[in-house]
This record gives sequence, C-alpha cells and structure tokens, in this order.
Amino acid sequence: VSISPSALPSLRKLVAHYCGLTSWCTLRHILRLAPLLEELHVAGNTLFDAQGPLGPTDEAAGEACPGLRVLDVAATGVASWSAAVRELRLFPGLQELHLGDNPLPAVGEGEAELPDLRSLVLTSTGLDTWQAVHAISRFASLESLRLSDVPVLRGRGASEVRPLIVVAVPTLRFLNSSPISARERQESERTYLRRALRVAGEDPQAAARDFPRMAELQDKLGMSLTTSASSSHTTLAADMVNVTMRSVAPSAAPSAAEPTPKRIPTSLSVGKLKLMCKRMYGIEPAKQAISFRRDRHGIPEAMDRDHMTLGQYGIEDGHEVLVNEL
Repeated sequence: VSISPSALPSLRKLVAHYCGLTSWCTLRHILRLAPLLEELHVAGNTLFDAQGPLGPTDEAAGEACPGLRVLDVAATGVASWSAAVRELRLFPGLQELHLGDNPLPAVGEGEAELPDLRSLVLTSTGLDTWQAVHAISRFASLESLRLSDVPVLRGRGASEVRPLIVVAVPTLRFLNSSPISARERQESERTYLRRALRVAGEDPQAAARDFPRMAELQDKLGMSLTTSASSSHTTLAADMVNVTMRSVAPSAAPSAAEPTPKRIPTSLSVGKLKLMCKRMYGIEPAKQAISFRRDRHGIPEAMDRDHMTLGQYGIEDGHEVLVNEL
C-alpha cells in the first residue's frame, strides 16, 4: 500500500504504548506522515539495544522535526546516551522527555543538546554515580526532574538525597513533582557543602569527584576547612555555638520535648554529645539517634558518626539538635 507523505496532516498527538514496535525507523515514517506532530508516546516498545536504535541504519538520518515538544520513550531499551542523542537531535524543540525504565547510566554527556528541554523523567534508570546526576545540569533550560529508584540513590532516604540533587541541577524548580522554594535551595546548598567538606576531610579526591560545586559554594557561603595544629581532625572554622537541644524520642517525658538552649564547643564529638544527652534525657548512647536542622522548618540531617565533631557536621548558631531513640 502506498501512503503519501503528510498523510496525517492534522495529527498533533500519538499514543502507541506497548504496541509491539521493533524499529526506530517506524517512528521516522510516522513523523514524515504527521509533520505537525507535537507529542509522541511510544513507551514499552523495543526500539533500542545496547548499540543504539533498532532497524536499518543505511537510510538518511532523517529530517528535523522542530514541532515535536513531548517524547516518551520509557522502557524502550535505551542503554546509551551517545546513541540516543543522534536520534534526539531530530527534535531541536523538545521540551519534555521521558526516559524512565531504561538501563541508561548517564544523560547529557558530550556537547550540549536539547536547548529547550524543560522536563525530564529518569525514574528507574541506571544512573549510578553522582557525576551522572551533576551531568543533568547540562540541560540549561531544565526546570522539572523526576529521579528516583536509580542505583546512586538506593538505600538513602529522600531527605538525604533531595538537597544534593537540588544543588547538582541548579536550574530546577520542581523535583519529583514537588516545588523547590528559595528557602529549600539555600538549605540544600548548606547541606551539600557540609557533606562535601566532611568527605573532603577523609578523601579529597572523592569530594572533588562527587561534589564538583564545593569550591563554588565555599566562595558563596564562606564555609571553609581548617586543620588544628594539635589535632589530625579537620573541622569547620568555629569555637562555640548556641544551639537548641530537643528530645523527639517517643518515650520521653513531655518536658523533654521543650527546647533547651545550650552553648557547646564545635570540637565536641558526637560520642561526647551523646553522653551529655544521656544526662539530659536518660537515653543510653547506644540507643540514641542524633540529628540536626537549621531551624524548626528545616530538614533533619543525621549525625551518625560518633568520632566526628559538631564542627565537621557544620553546626552553627541557631541550629536545633534532635535526640531520638532507636
């Protein structure tokens, strides 16, 4: 059967999920038939393998489709960004891209592509390094990102990884459909830098690899590392801080939940802080789970290494120290 070009001149949206398509060339034919297509949804079709798009490769690369705004190729076998981007270049006006459920280890590698991309879905992909997360920032117009169930995030809570992603991709306004406020961005930058400095004190190379914005945020926030001449420990520059202690243990008496102001040295280790909390709240150190937050509306960050000091965790004036019971 002969089908003339532009046989579907009015088609704007096509949904063909799990239809048994087995060739990327089929999509090229669809695009030629529907030159005004704005949305193409083909999730669940086998369109890629480890080498790239399936189907004949001897035909021309295809004509650009500047009108396509939304492309859903979730669960289509995309395993390499370099192979996929050769096809994505056909869509210079793409604004929304769904790549979930593909064994894709990274995106945005190489030269900048998709200058208008605003929304990206990467759930259940193969991203396994923080370099891969930071590489997402190469999409200069990106505002919304869905990123979950990937190797680099597994085993970590949302409150632990969300600040790192917010900082790694600074253009975001929404992460996993939740808006990012100016306040959250500020707190995330401090959390990111505290963790970066903590890692730098133990493994400078790992910090440079996994926290590439560390130096930039040090200049912005003024936090730095100092090494005490009398100690091999690396601490944040500070002496004494005024914090608020609060017990959130379920078994604690109502009075323990009341805030207790304390002035403590930043050189105090978490282990010694637990001894102080035992005297205050009657909870054995081995059963304590200590965290801190900038204020009552901040996101708690665990203090789970007894040998580290409050300074290494970035404790500052006005922070709250929360004591829970395991």
